[in-house]
Amino acid sequence: MQPLIISFGEFKVYSYPLFIGFAWGLAFQITQFFINKLDIEFKRFKLFTLGLFVVSWVGAKVFFLIFSSMENFRHHLISSYFWLGGGFVFYGGLLAGVLFVIFYCMFVDKTLTGDKLIVLLPALAYGHAIGRIGCLLAGCCYGQETSSFFSIQLHGASRYPVQLYESILLVILGVIVTKLIFKKNNHDLIISFYFIYYAVMRFILEFFRGDQVRGIFFNLLSASQIVSIFILTLVIIYLTRKRIYRR
Repeated sequence: MQPLIISFGEFKVYSYPLFIGFAWGLAFQITQFFINKLDIEFKRFKLFTLGLFVVSWVGAKVFFLIFSSMENFRHHLISSYFWLGGGFVFYGGLLAGVLFVIFYCMFVDKTLTGDKLIVLLPALAYGHAIGRIGCLLAGCCYGQETSSFFSIQLHGASRYPVQLYESILLVILGVIVTKLIFKKNNHDLIISFYFIYYAVMRFILEFFRGDQVRGIFFNLLSASQIVSIFILTLVIIYLTRKRIYRR
């Protein structure tokens, strides 16, 4: 755990915000690369990215308030430090981002369809992987205690390096999605694959998590596992309906 990377007098650099910033910057550059490589017309890309950033940021914060703030809800709600600092739930940012994209496509740029939006997926996977390294260094989102050989010392115990597991699996997801895009597979298939892969992966990894702040319901499932089930259900219904209508 290395929450503070650089400390020189009053100048301090913390690992989590540094890696979050790096993740967004990398995601922007990767998306720009795919737009240029695939010769996609993406109008007002910077405006779109800015809107997506702000909405996803707020969504991630709102989910944290609902599922993770517990008795600190009112304190976080009025704290500028919370809104501008740490405390995110990825699924909140993802779902808010999806709603923003739907709204943007309906009311701002109707030419922005699924065959163009797939360029966001590799950036999302790789950027998320970088963000999880920030979690590892900051010591958040940690795993349960374990005596297994492959463990890390965190919060005074040997624990599963869940953050590292997720980061590796996200890189693999990014590689697969990238290959599917360059092979010009159907965009519905690519988008559905991303959501299915991540939902299943996240559902399984949550069983190895040890932090209670993420919200546990019925002493069985975390908030993220419930959202994973919800996403899987929606994607399966969507794919089933498309298959039925094609017959």
